[in-house]
Parts: sequence; C-alpha cells; structure tokens
Amino acid sequence: MATARVCPHRMACARCDFYAPKDSSKGQLLEAKENLQKMLANIPLTDDERVAVDDGQAALDQLL
Repeated sequence: MATARVCPHRMACARCDFYAPKDSSKGQLLEAKENLQKMLANIPLTDDERVAVDDGQAALDQLL
C-alpha cells in the first residue's frame, strides 16, 4: 500500500516538492520575491534571518 506524502510543515507549502502553484499566483510569487529582495537591501538582518530570507528566495525561484 502506498503512503501519502505529508508536508512536514502541516500544509502544502512552497518548500514542498509536490506543491504546484496555480498560474494565477505568478504575480503574487513575483511580488513576494521582490519583497524579500527589498528586505535584504534595506533591513539589517541577523544570520538566522538572512538564512530564512535566502531559503524563501530559493523556494520562490523554484516555483517561478
């Protein structure tokens, strides 16, 4: 019997391999990526915060 893959984050999210965004969400993804880039440029971040932003950008790049 096959087991269903469950997101360890308890929902289908951008970090999950099986998540497939709708074409209509491309604008939102681009906006989110732009916001992360602005955050990197304008806000002093701790190392942990920078890692989180970098992870977010990588996830958005994969979706786009």
